Amino acid sequence: MNQSAMLAELNKDAHDNSVALVDRARRTVTLSRTLHIVSGILALVSGSAITAIATKVLSADSWQAVSAGVAFLSGIVTLLTTTFFQDREIRQMYELAGKFLAIREEGSAALQRPGSTNDDIYKAFVSLSERYSKAASDAAPFLPMKLVRQLPPRA
Repeated sequence: MNQSAMLAELNKDAHDNSVALVDRARRTVTLSRTLHIVSGILALVSGSAITAIATKVLSADSWQAVSAGVAFLSGIVTLLTTTFFQDREIRQMYELAGKFLAIREEGSAALQRPGSTNDDIYKAFVSLSERYSKAASDAAPFLPMKLVRQLPPRA
């Protein structure tokens, strides 16, 4: 595989990783916000204002059971939200996506630079592949396994 092809493959991988990270971060933010809203609604439903209305429709014992169930669900949703949706991880996904995007852009610029020799392209590949490896290692927990792969061997 020649240097240009190796750098082009690195660019494609960096692009794919960037897109995957942004997509996952967006889905995570959306799900987190949805769960926060659901948790808030469940907390309100189990609150005292609803109790006054519900006791007229349901018996007191029935309402107590429903209220306890809703409070339990509210606690579970809150626990899941605080455990699995960390703002730090979402921020890290966006930062890593930016690193992959920068690698892709620098690789594209190296390939399109007028007068670039094979040696220039190879030096760019070596430099960018080191940054790519570091970013890929940091991003591995967030990326689908099909995107977590070894770089092509250096020529």
